Amino acid sequence: MAQDLDDLKDSYTENQRNVSIVHSAFGVLHNCAKATENREIYRRLNVTQSVLPYTLPANNEFIIMNALMTMSYIVEVDQQHLVQANVGSMEFIIKILADALSNPDTHQSEGFHAYEIVVGLTNLAGNGHNRKYAVAKGAVDAFVKMMKVGDENEQEVAANAVWVMTADDTKDKIRQTNGLMDVLQALKDSRTEAVRQAAERAYLKLQITQVYQKFGGSPVAPKTGKCEYKERCKRFVASLNIPDAFFDHQFDLCYCTTCHTQRGDRLYYTRGQPPKDYGLPMGWCRFALGLPPKAKVHNVFEKWHRAFHGTKKDAVVKILEGGELLMPGDVAFGGEKIKEREGHFKDDWKPGGFDTKKIFVSPSIRYAGHNAYATPNRYEDKPSGQVCIARVAFQVFIRPNSYEAGEQTIGETNQIDPKFSNQEIEWSTKERGGTILQGLIVKVEGTSMDP
Repeated sequence: MAQDLDDLKDSYTENQRNVSIVHSAFGVLHNCAKATENREIYRRLNVTQSVLPYTLPANNEFIIMNALMTMSYIVEVDQQHLVQANVGSMEFIIKILADALSNPDTHQSEGFHAYEIVVGLTNLAGNGHNRKYAVAKGAVDAFVKMMKVGDENEQEVAANAVWVMTADDTKDKIRQTNGLMDVLQALKDSRTEAVRQAAERAYLKLQITQVYQKFGGSPVAPKTGKCEYKERCKRFVASLNIPDAFFDHQFDLCYCTTCHTQRGDRLYYTRGQPPKDYGLPMGWCRFALGLPPKAKVHNVFEKWHRAFHGTKKDAVVKILEGGELLMPGDVAFGGEKIKEREGHFKDDWKPGGFDTKKIFVSPSIRYAGHNAYATPNRYEDKPSGQVCIARVAFQVFIRPNSYEAGEQTIGETNQIDPKFSNQEIEWSTKERGGTILQGLIVKVEGTSMDP
């Protein structure tokens, strides 16, 4: 596909057959770029240079849109200048989005779904010029409509788009968008946690007088005070009676909406060699663990990937005492043989070819934190008098090239995480020692037992 683009970049407009070839190439490249597993292949093949000529104004608007949408997934953080759209191109993309939202049955226009257009615009907003152009040309009005008429997945990505596009140079105009604050306020009460969190993030960011203040090179917002959510999580961890020697509390970090906004963090980061995306554990709190010497030997902060492993609270101390994640069939510290958990695939109950004798992790806490993995437990928070639901998981380093990315196995049909397709959200490895425990993460919430 990339070769077709290289060959036809100066001549594809000469006949309809070549135009069709270019359209088809972008259709495949754009869809495949959505899978994070494919992006390293794109980088290795230098697909960026094949696509870049098609973002120039000399091309027709639909080709430019395809090129920009594809580029938005594959450029590195330091390459954002390569995906700078002109005002006309941004206006065209927003028009296609508006047309899609005007189709109540499909939310599609010109082969694009409103959801993927908003995700693309959010990616493009990493370039400051794109962000300002999008806001100036009415993107936020479309996001408001999507939050009103869209399903839960569409509401989440639209609220996230508002959050990403809110900066010091756009905040005032965004706040003036008709109906925005009202719809965000309404979605803060959504029954879906991901929607609720996205609305809270956007609403809170729009309330901050100055979105980001530069301090030591990192964007932060004004500090408030002690985080009550972090304190509640600390009390739950204390109830687990884990020896404090396992922890390195100077690196504890809360990922509630307020703390996350105050730090100016993104939702997803790229780490390791080759680079791989992972999502921050939003709504959780991390209690950092002391790292073994091999973490320094292998330079895991720079070279290894990040992932999460949901588990039972009763397994936490056993895992810490053993020092690593184990797979079914292994014998844990103290002599207990690890078995597949109830409700999980076993040798006598599994799809053909599925290997249960592996360690399973995910780059998304929204998958690793599901009830199937991070077992919900009733917990009475005595200082507040509230009965809560608490879950535990581990944040881990995992060695690149030691694992396979595969399809979700919890029976979910909707996309679990906007960043990762359901076909790549479960990572599995048979390599013992290929994971290192980075932190114990916990989530303490209301009494709902929903995933």
